[in-house]
Amino acid sequence: MTLHDTVFNILKYHFVQRDYEENIQANSFTHDDFMALDALEIERVVLNMKTNKAPGFDLIPGEIIKELFYSNKPWFVNIFNQLLKNGIFPAIWKLAKIVLIPKPGKDLTSPAHYRPICLLPTGAKSTIKSLQVE
Repeated sequence: MTLHDTVFNILKYHFVQRDYEENIQANSFTHDDFMALDALEIERVVLNMKTNKAPGFDLIPGEIIKELFYSNKPWFVNIFNQLLKNGIFPAIWKLAKIVLIPKPGKDLTSPAHYRPICLLPTGAKSTIKSLQVE
C-alpha cells in the first residue's frame, strides 16, 4: 500500500462523506435580533485565548489576535460586531487543518490507529467562544 493510499484510507475512515444539504434549514436570524457585544465581552474571550495552541488553516496564532485587540479595541469590537450583525462568517474560517496523531504502539497502516485533530482558524474560535452562553 502506498503512502497516498494509506492517507486516503485514514481520512475516509475518520471523515465519512455525508449529504449535508438535507440538514440545512433556513436561517431565522434577523437584524432586529442582533445584540452587539461590548469590549468587555470580547476581552473576556481574548484573555482566555490559549496562546500555546497550534493555529489553524489561517496560520494566525492567538498572540496576534491579542495584539490586534489591545492595539485598537474600538476597531476590533466594531469589526467583530459587524461580522456578527451581518451574519458573516468568512469562508477561510470554515476550513480546518487536519492533523492525524498516531496512537502509540499501534499498526500505523490501520486507519483506526490514528486520532484526527481539526485545528480551527483563530478567528473562528474567537467568534464561537464569544457567542457561547455561560
